[in-house]
Amino acid sequence: DPANAICVADSRPIWDWTDGAATYCTNINGQTPAHIMVLATDVNPNSSSYGQTSWQDGGVSDACPFSSYSTDQSGYYNKQTCPAGPGYGDAVYIQVGPGSFGSNVSIADANNQARQWAQEQANNTDGYCQTPMIGLEYNSVAPDWIRIELQSTTDNNGYYYFEIPSGYPNYASGSWSIPAGTYDVTFTPYNLYSWYYHDYVTCGDENYKWNMYEPWTFHNVLFNEDCHYVSVGTNYY
Repeated sequence: DPANAICVADSRPIWDWTDGAATYCTNINGQTPAHIMVLATDVNPNSSSYGQTSWQDGGVSDACPFSSYSTDQSGYYNKQTCPAGPGYGDAVYIQVGPGSFGSNVSIADANNQARQWAQEQANNTDGYCQTPMIGLEYNSVAPDWIRIELQSTTDNNGYYYFEIPSGYPNYASGSWSIPAGTYDVTFTPYNLYSWYYHDYVTCGDENYKWNMYEPWTFHNVLFNEDCHYVSVGTNYY
């Protein structure tokens, strides 16, 4: 009887997968084979989510050729290529959505690929390095004054020079303030015709030179909070 007929609108969402919709591959509950996820749109005007989008499981698909896919690895990655070291690179947000990398080994392998890529993007980002100032410490037992020149190998304008005072008869020591970074370090005795050799030592496993009576340069010396010193010794010949 039409008098008793009641029409009720269906309020359930109707997800429509339009051509060209965004997709990604994923492993449902970590299982293989991978499924394709499609960004679908609710086309039911009676639904409370009408016009909104949602990721819907499209099932196993040839569009997902790998057995395993990365999960969302988006996040903040520290720039690691700053002159003063990784600790002075700001955190950069890198978007690495789910399914960005595939692997036939494991999900963990795909995630490692995603994180490696994100780290490379952070490293290549300009303007995110902090340059802390450090105290470059010196000491000397040489009887004459030594000139020391620091030419930054990461900043063409980063040039500094100082004088290490005579360490005779008293031990000479002190410090100068410089930006942390990598430098070419040149030691030059003021008296090149003296009757003694100089010993030069600075940061780095191989950065020492014995019995020198002429200028000497150590290349690409990294000065940071972990290592920040130069030393001059002497002996007669």
